[in-house]
Amino acid sequence: MDYAHTQLEASDGAVRDYVSGSDLTVKPAIYTKIFYSIPLGWALYVGQKMQNLSKLDIALVQLERAIVLALDDSDFISAVTLAGASEEILGSLLNLEDRQSSYLGLKRMLDYVHESVRAEKLSDKEFNFLANAVRNHFKHHCNEEMIEVEPEQEACNMIHRAISNYISLGHEHTKTMKRWLNECHLSPMYPIGELYNK
Repeated sequence: MDYAHTQLEASDGAVRDYVSGSDLTVKPAIYTKIFYSIPLGWALYVGQKMQNLSKLDIALVQLERAIVLALDDSDFISAVTLAGASEEILGSLLNLEDRQSSYLGLKRMLDYVHESVRAEKLSDKEFNFLANAVRNHFKHHCNEEMIEVEPEQEACNMIHRAISNYISLGHEHTKTMKRWLNECHLSPMYPIGELYNK
């Protein structure tokens, strides 16, 4: 940080510039004010109003933004990441209340379907890979440089899971959620009876 200039405030309240080496006589100073050159971005940040945000507030903003990105911009990768973050927060809130999250509900549903078609159930590790591998690949660095994925379907799956968690917490569908349910042309889809590379 560089000094812009230094000023002295005298006992009579007058403020005068101090120039090093000058013979300017100033009355005994009460204190010294030092002005710094602050980047504009910092100054704007300091001026912003702070907000108190609950986990529910944050999750709802993430979920609704994911829906808008998917419907309006076809940005399914960002939608997966935001909806995935929302789903995880909302699921944790449900766990705190000893209530079933969409993650656990999906696991039980797939177990039932596998039993119905006499297919081997997925292990917990296999199921977690099926449910969250794409979301995790989108937000974390990993050894796999490439991944084969259907971004739109993954966004559909994750947004529906997040909405399910939100409703399970006792809240009504928002206007944005209703828009998603009316305009999304896909339904959540998960493969049955397949093995997954972990």
